[in-house]
Amino acid sequence: MILPTRLPNIILIVLDTARAKSFSCYGYHRSTTLHLSRLVEEGVLHSVKWCFSTAPWTLPSHASIWSGLYPHDHGVVRGNFVLPENVLMLPELLKMSGYHTYGFSANFLVSRQFGFARGFDKWWEVSRELLPEPKCEVLCSRLSEVAYYLRNRRFKELSHKVVNYVWRRIYGDVIKDATPFTGRILDRTLRILTEKKDSGQPVFVFVNLMQAHERYNPPSQVRGIFSDGRTKYEDIVPISGFTHYVKKPISSVEFQALTALYDEELLYLDLKLNSFIIHLKKRGILNDTLIIITSDHGELIGEHDHYEHLFSVYNELIHVPLLVHFPKWIMPTSIPEFVQLTDIYATILNVIESPLPAPHSSYSFVCGNQRSYAISEFTDINLRLMGCKRYNPEWEWDRTSLNNEACLINRDTMTKTIVKPGNKLLVYNLNEDYFEQEPLHLDCSNDLKEYFRSSEGELLRWLISYIESVEVNLLD
Repeated sequence: MILPTRLPNIILIVLDTARAKSFSCYGYHRSTTLHLSRLVEEGVLHSVKWCFSTAPWTLPSHASIWSGLYPHDHGVVRGNFVLPENVLMLPELLKMSGYHTYGFSANFLVSRQFGFARGFDKWWEVSRELLPEPKCEVLCSRLSEVAYYLRNRRFKELSHKVVNYVWRRIYGDVIKDATPFTGRILDRTLRILTEKKDSGQPVFVFVNLMQAHERYNPPSQVRGIFSDGRTKYEDIVPISGFTHYVKKPISSVEFQALTALYDEELLYLDLKLNSFIIHLKKRGILNDTLIIITSDHGELIGEHDHYEHLFSVYNELIHVPLLVHFPKWIMPTSIPEFVQLTDIYATILNVIESPLPAPHSSYSFVCGNQRSYAISEFTDINLRLMGCKRYNPEWEWDRTSLNNEACLINRDTMTKTIVKPGNKLLVYNLNEDYFEQEPLHLDCSNDLKEYFRSSEGELLRWLISYIESVEVNLLD
């Protein structure tokens, strides 16, 4: 590759909860991302075929982007929400390298509270709470919640909830309607890049957008393109996705309706990102900017009888889009088609010619490095079980279907081995069975026998012991 003669602007956009499966530029049957597909065809963006998240939910996957480490290395697992202080995070590294650093987070988990503002000159985050408030234990309606606090004379806690309710009514609630926040964040990002264009100092902007996160509420300009235009998310899921597991399972027809709403959210993101890139080009910023568009994790909308990003490491959750625009003076000779979110760290180190070494779990995808495998881990079952118990205290945990798990994906064979407690393994050939419908029979596959004897075999055995060692004690 031709090494850069100057530092590019860097824009890292995380489309929270956006799964590659539903992007038309990744082969989806609906035209959800026509503009992004066109930008790929024109060479403005490069799409990486296989990009895997390191975890199926927000905090550990964002921590992997920030650190270049797997969850078992960075430690944001098993109920720990805070980034480690002894690891140099990506924004800190860029600030040390001379960048103005700006961060916009629409996800209240990616917050200052958990260490994500470290290294930013300016940091903005969407807050759903003006005052700290307790979590209601079991109640499932606003009226019963008010009655509960009044009956138990918990007036201060009730007042905090009322204030926060009014706050969200005035300033918006990103969970119920992400659209205004998506527009504001992209507009402010464009304004910063425009203002800093001639400053002589490069800019790094991190953006987290919650448009595709539940509760799906696509704006009027796209609503009805895939859905019936009338059905709302709350009509199907009035309280929480946990109710699918503990009260009333969502039907296949209802999942189809939710999928249509989700796809319309992606359609709106496609429109906004296309407009954003067009404005960068018009203002003479695009050619000097590295843009990375990806997701922290995906979403299950009925596949494998799961909903939201819970309880598993199936492809709907861990196969995420990765679209990259390179500055005009950076010309990668080749880009691997098999990467992980951890590789963003080493790639940016490579682009800015940093002398600092990347961790062992991060490979630059602009200098031809090839990783042999990808790992994803879910070790936060206790948090999810608490959510289930909140909505149904009488619910009994099915250990066989809901538990911690991890997976190892082999690049050469594209075999994916899912590790479950009790030494249970499910193996899929992703080239032939992307949707993971038919696990392979190990006894009948010489290729897989050879795979287990390979260098990944030792790592797989370690993953098995790691999953077995993670304590599950909430409902014991």
